[in-house]
Amino acid sequence: MTCFRVCQNDGNSQKLTTIVDSADAHLAEDHRNAADHRSPLDPHAYMRVARMLRDQISGGSLAPGSPTPSITRLCQETGHARQTRAKAMRLLETEGLLRRIPGLGYYVN
Repeated sequence: MTCFRVCQNDGNSQKLTTIVDSADAHLAEDHRNAADHRSPLDPHAYMRVARMLRDQISGGSLAPGSPTPSITRLCQETGHARQTRAKAMRLLETEGLLRRIPGLGYYVN
């Protein structure tokens, strides 16, 4: 993606603008939309990851007894750190939605 940062000075203030190559404009739009998923109800990243997994469980994407996505896969999908994912999984475990099997990972209850 081609990106240019331009600083404009009108004498009273400075304005920093990001200009994206028109061929990559859709990627910039996707990036802005991804940031919009943040909810004031879930201010922390681990809460957003937990909500995403909770939605998958309630929607039937993750059936009872099935394993949750691997740490690597979940981190790639969400863009969050491993610690964030681990905290989300512990939260869902305390809620009774997941169970942890040492050496195997988390499974849906």
